[in-house]
Amino acid sequence: MREQLLAELLGSVWSIDADGAGVLRRMMHALAAGRQEEASLLAAGLAVDHGADRAVVADVGTGAGVAQGGVMVISIRGVIRPRASFLEQLFGIGGGIDTMQRQFRDALASEAITGIVFDIDSPGGTVIGVAEFAEEIRAARGIKPIVAVANGVAMSAAFWLAAQADKFFVTPSGATGSVGALSMHQDFSGFEDQIGIKTTLIPSRPLKIEGHPFAPLEDEARAQIEARVKVFDAMFVKALAAGRGVSPKVASAAFGDGRPVLAKDAVAAGMADDVLSFDAALAKLAKPARARRGAMALDPRRFDFA
Repeated sequence: MREQLLAELLGSVWSIDADGAGVLRRMMHALAAGRQEEASLLAAGLAVDHGADRAVVADVGTGAGVAQGGVMVISIRGVIRPRASFLEQLFGIGGGIDTMQRQFRDALASEAITGIVFDIDSPGGTVIGVAEFAEEIRAARGIKPIVAVANGVAMSAAFWLAAQADKFFVTPSGATGSVGALSMHQDFSGFEDQIGIKTTLIPSRPLKIEGHPFAPLEDEARAQIEARVKVFDAMFVKALAAGRGVSPKVASAAFGDGRPVLAKDAVAAGMADDVLSFDAALAKLAKPARARRGAMALDPRRFDFA
């Protein structure tokens, strides 16, 4: 399992904030040294930092999907993954975008649900599945009101998703941003020398092992990784531009340029619509829902988020 977890950590492109990336790096070190328990504790800490009410990683749907006043609340907490992942293997808990998509589609189809709120506290995660679900959220505009709230932080991949809602709010002490993508390479050859192990990879094709972690990263391999990261960065920026109604140039330059942005500054930059607590955002959506409890859906054009 250790080798599988390392491969997934190293082989993924991440849209995650700097703190989350640092924890992932330390997890890799612990796994490489055979310290599985330490890696588990690091993963638990990453989970608790983003959703401290319970130790849940990628809590997409776990404890969520709760209808309040006709509004479906979908929780996004912790590291976002497309489905059950190495983090779930460590803990036996968690979820993924597949779960969130199912809840979102069910809410859209339900006559009893008149609005949807994404309750977000996440540093981001891997990019796989994020672009597709972001497009699905944006395409659902006009069916029912969709609101996202950075109830803590909505960084990187979480911001990518949040920006596609009809309205995006940030709590007064919250933050969003960290636009961009990254990948990681770790050279474990020095560690192997210390413990007297040498790993020899025997590929059928030379590029099959490009960028492997048992030797320093070669220039050509680095260029390939950078090119891959830039592809996802461009996808992220394009989605932000579409979701927030700005040009890709503005989304790239004015939305923090990779840095986290605090609530008021995020609103000033056009990254979010207002500074608002989660309860206040939920109340705005639930009030008209109660008034039209028998309605199939609210008319988003008539809904007042102001």
